[in-house]
Amino acid sequence: MLDDVPVVYMEYSAKALTAKLGKIFSKTAIQKPSALGRATKLDAVNAAPDVVSLEYLGLMVVLEGEFGDTPGAEALLEDRSSTLIADGIARLVIGILFPSELRIKSSDDLDNSLMKTIAKVKIFSEIEAKAWHELDLEAFPEVLREAYHSLVNEDLVAECVQLIDDGIETFVQGIKDVPGLRDKVKDVMASPKGIHSS
Repeated sequence: MLDDVPVVYMEYSAKALTAKLGKIFSKTAIQKPSALGRATKLDAVNAAPDVVSLEYLGLMVVLEGEFGDTPGAEALLEDRSSTLIADGIARLVIGILFPSELRIKSSDDLDNSLMKTIAKVKIFSEIEAKAWHELDLEAFPEVLREAYHSLVNEDLVAECVQLIDDGIETFVQGIKDVPGLRDKVKDVMASPKGIHSS
């Protein structure tokens, strides 16, 4: 009897696939899925939020998706992702270019198809944008972990640099009025070998 049930194929938008991917990831290694904005379409298949976001270890991560065969898709995703970061909506954006064969899929097979898909992915952060590379979407949680740790490490370096800068400024302010120090520093700076022992 089950063999007589027809397979229903649906046409999916890139936003709907991105939202679906966010839900799948939230069930695996990623925490707290959320959605910013309202659904842009009313039909159940393609209803998707304006921005699909996930919270990963306290960091807001936005997923931006587009079909790879859309004219100018890479530039479109790069522009949207950069804007999300510049506007302070997210510190980390994952751009995903879906293969066109995901446009029409059986709704029963969508989750499996998405996870087995090889997509082009680019990571955008406040610090840098990585190059586009092909990725099996099952490996996405690991890529997210690496991007998160890279961003956290950069934050740590920035904090250390700021502490050093503050320390130097405090030191300079503390010694600037010491008598004779200005002339001694000028002599040291003028000498090609620095401080000489006499």
